Amino acid sequence: MFDMMQVERGTHVVVDRSRDSELTRFGIETLKDRYLLPGEGPQDMFARVAMTYADDSDHAQRLYDYVSKLWFMPATPVLSNGGANRGLPISCFLNAVGDSLESIVGTWNQNVWLAANGGGIGTYWGGVRSIGEKVKGSGQTSGIIPFIRVMDSLTLAISQGSLRRGSA
Repeated sequence: MFDMMQVERGTHVVVDRSRDSELTRFGIETLKDRYLLPGEGPQDMFARVAMTYADDSDHAQRLYDYVSKLWFMPATPVLSNGGANRGLPISCFLNAVGDSLESIVGTWNQNVWLAANGGGIGTYWGGVRSIGEKVKGSGQTSGIIPFIRVMDSLTLAISQGSLRRGSA
């Protein structure tokens, strides 16, 4: 009923497999569908995540106990990516666009990378000139809407780490 799991850096936890009984059938199926690595059960995942983010074995055991008793549940990217060689452990990212074409294109690139690695994105576009303002020479800006439409299309084209569609 009890197992000890350990990671390469020496952090370990004692796993209580009886705690699977605290999960509903739907909960177990959701974990299987979205979070568990091949060959992993719910308690293995909780231990993997706890050992990944803990400072030491005592800390890992406390984290494991909190999660396995369902007192606390980390966000999706923490559960699915913690201790796995995929994605990022962060749910959401915030960034801002500067008032230049270089900054706009750079933000598109950054947001595509973040969405592909599992992140939701909030981008502040208030630093970009409004529609009709002058640009170099005799041109005028088209405002932020065309740039936001491009970002929307890029985001829809990217899947968030295969867990859910991108959002920005």
